[in-house]
Amino acid sequence: EAYARAVALDSTQVDLWKRLGEMYAKTENWPGSEAAFLKVLTVHSDDVDARFELAKVYYHLEKVTRAIRQCEVLLSEYAFDHHSATLLLSELYMKVNRLADAQMLIQSAYLRWPEDERVKGLIAALQKLER
Repeated sequence: EAYARAVALDSTQVDLWKRLGEMYAKTENWPGSEAAFLKVLTVHSDDVDARFELAKVYYHLEKVTRAIRQCEVLLSEYAFDHHSATLLLSELYMKVNRLADAQMLIQSAYLRWPEDERVKGLIAALQKLER
């Protein structure tokens, strides 16, 4: 509530919007979190953390197309080597049956992070879907 009051006083305070978005996410207030992270990106479109957090919010809201778009923008324009966004995007591609895209991304992730258990889990999930 204190963050909400603070941003009401000065809506350009990006750090406060980010904290508000994080607090809303922790309490699973996904619409509030979405609005907060969108506000951050309105002021700073290159904010990698806010863009990734927004992708996660869209995932929870089951707005898969929007989640995919945020991950794609993040990875192509701002942080091509963002571990968590790469893995989330792989999962999202599988969710919408874009298996070739998922496979390419997972293979790339495996080359970069071969010991990562989440990558190994995505490989197994993809193999199940391909059967």
